[in-house]
Amino acid sequence: MENIEFRFNRIVVAIDGSAGAYRALQWAITLARRTGAEIVAVHVGQPIISDVAAYGFVGPIPTPDWQDEVRGLFHQEWCLPLRKAGIPFRTAFEEGPPGPGIIEIAERERAGLIVTGSRGLGAFREVILGSVSHYVVQHADLPVVVVPPDRRTRLHATKPVAVSEPIPLPAAGVLS
Repeated sequence: MENIEFRFNRIVVAIDGSAGAYRALQWAITLARRTGAEIVAVHVGQPIISDVAAYGFVGPIPTPDWQDEVRGLFHQEWCLPLRKAGIPFRTAFEEGPPGPGIIEIAERERAGLIVTGSRGLGAFREVILGSVSHYVVQHADLPVVVVPPDRRTRLHATKPVAVSEPIPLPAAGVLS
């Protein structure tokens, strides 16, 4: 099998505070270190709705100031591994449907790759709205890497815990 050479200088990583997104971010950091690529950490979200509204018992009840709270988590906690890694990165925080928003940002940023976790926050929302990673894989015009969850820890975290070692990249292909 011939070696495939990947060339890109910008990686879009979708993060939402979940354990899966944290694992995807660690994978992207490892790749960025190897390739010298810049990371664009992305969060695209919609107003948080109460659980009662999510089950259809009442109309949607947006949480006041949801953007301020989530934006704070995004910049202070979710992007902390990027600051600690010392690699070039920028952020994009937008409101809207996550799947289309991630793709739009990747296109606007002229990214060469999108990295996402396979599961984010909220299994119930995934059943109703569909998987964001599945949407991105099906609709993006550029390569997408979906990083699987760590089989040992399937619990979703609202605050990622530090991992001492980066997640290894697969040996296949040549990265330059």
